Amino acid sequence: MDGIINLYKPAGMTSFQCVAAIKRIFKTKKVGHAGTLDPEATGVLPICLGKATKLAELFLCCPKSYRGKVLFGRATDTQDVWGQTLEEKDASKLTIEQVRMAAEKFRGEIEQTPSAFSAIKINGQPLYKKARAGVDVEVPSRKVFVYDFSVGTDTDDNLVDVEGGKKEIVVNTTCSRGTYVRTLCFDLGRQVGLPACMSELCRTSYGPLGLEDAVTLEQLEAGTDTDLEKFVLPLHYILKNYTCIDVTDIQLKRFINGLPTTVAKYQLKTLPEDFLYPKAESDKAYLMYKGKMVAMVFMGTDTENDRVLIKSWKYFGGPEINADN
Repeated sequence: MDGIINLYKPAGMTSFQCVAAIKRIFKTKKVGHAGTLDPEATGVLPICLGKATKLAELFLCCPKSYRGKVLFGRATDTQDVWGQTLEEKDASKLTIEQVRMAAEKFRGEIEQTPSAFSAIKINGQPLYKKARAGVDVEVPSRKVFVYDFSVGTDTDDNLVDVEGGKKEIVVNTTCSRGTYVRTLCFDLGRQVGLPACMSELCRTSYGPLGLEDAVTLEQLEAGTDTDLEKFVLPLHYILKNYTCIDVTDIQLKRFINGLPTTVAKYQLKTLPEDFLYPKAESDKAYLMYKGKMVAMVFMGTDTENDRVLIKSWKYFGGPEINADN
């Protein structure tokens, strides 16, 4: 089975454990996930099955949205409440106006320095492994893009008093790949002059995948092999910013036999750009044949015949698509 599952990851499970569960449920080994969620975080975790694993790199470019909570008055080594306390301070005088003004500074391109307890890799090794081993590591700063960062909810934008002189508030953000929400929470605290950390996190969307449509492991466990198919989205689900080319029988046969293949310009279909999907590269497209995705291709120009020359980039065709059909 090939495709994408919009999985709801529960708290207390690692992303790797979710992949292991999907392998068992779907009885397949070729499974991967896009965009790790920390064990205590919940929400949308894209799972790629079979040939969809070839698209993981494109999925990683999708913007993501989160709903979380920031706790003012405590800072930790992991920048969330599950880490070791580094500093505490009374936050009882903090006002919602101060928080709102501070949040305005976290939109657009910003620079972050995540915690050493992060999945950032240095020389191929995640930083958190070195941090857990007690090794001092220098965390590189990075530029990320925050489309939106707001505090409160539609019905309640008040700070909540927490025991010990601390305060807590809901935060919502839509951000680019590589953004650490717990670092946003930590930096928001610094902006108002208080130690702070993230106390809750739920990924509410990942590109086109939304929390409202996510499926739980319990739902998948209860399904039969036939039932499971309805939870698997097609390979091209995240490629709506890319040009789509519906190929003919003759074009397909030439393409899969490695022969020079061209298509007419009218066969190229492009939808209006949507930021929820990966930014399309203008020289790439995906091929469709009878409703199934065959490949992703590079597009060139056949100037002599005023046609588009296509060359394979990622091939997805299987036994059902062959040179003899």
